[in-house]
Amino acid sequence: MNTFASIIIASLFVSAVALSGAVLFVRKRLLSEKVTAYLVSFAAGILLATAFFDLLPEAVRQLADGINITHVFLLTFLGIVSFFFLREIRIMVSSSRRAAWDKALCGTHSFRRCPA
Repeated sequence: MNTFASIIIASLFVSAVALSGAVLFVRKRLLSEKVTAYLVSFAAGILLATAFFDLLPEAVRQLADGINITHVFLLTFLGIVSFFFLREIRIMVSSSRRAAWDKALCGTHSFRRCPA
């Protein structure tokens, strides 16, 4: 079997596995809601590990001699932490806006329940 056929067969297999996982999560909605947070956290951890253990050392090897390696890792860490705090601020702002919006619309729609 040639290389092209191997690539096609592997792609079809991986696509079938991904599709079966998607169907499982759609059919089991409750399971999906419980597991989604863990899967997103796992994916974020994999991305961070890839950045720190694979991509950053390669970037450091290709840097000019005048740049300190510690600065590269420190700036990367500060970038990750700053995005974390920006996300937390966005969540706080959106939740407070949502609470104000719900309070303003309380009683205007039959499907909304008013807070006590």
